[in-house]
Amino acid sequence: TRMMMSVQRLPVPVIARVQGMATAAGCQLVAQCDLAVASDEARFAVSGINLGLFCSTPMVPLVRAIGRKRALEMLLTGEDVPARRAYELGLVNHVVSKPDLEKTVREMAETIAANAPLSVLASKRTSSSKTASLPLAKLLHQATARSQASPVGA
Repeated sequence: TRMMMSVQRLPVPVIARVQGMATAAGCQLVAQCDLAVASDEARFAVSGINLGLFCSTPMVPLVRAIGRKRALEMLLTGEDVPARRAYELGLVNHVVSKPDLEKTVREMAETIAANAPLSVLASKRTSSSKTASLPLAKLLHQATARSQASPVGA
């Protein structure tokens, strides 16, 4: 839990790079990261139900990342989800061939790093899962306040 919270607290975006199977806490970590890129060979699962377990910890970021019904389908069936389906669900941002995985993640990180650091930080904080449950008016107010506080105004 501490590691998952630290992903949220970091002042820079965290990109998950998934090459193989991400199950239970691995799937939780992918859901918790700000962005995710998977190889076309990657698979995702929260299969505790197959052993009579309830995956409560992975459930929280998974529900926030892909929505309740989609997360429940994964949690209640325990089935593996291939990378392309994970993309369709919104669990990952991109699916690439395994040889292109590292390059794609590096390019994404370099593109983000080339942007204004305070704007990147404001974007990460405003879009965090903590804010997702706030009323729309409060979210818009916070986003406007952060935008005005930014030295570039955006």
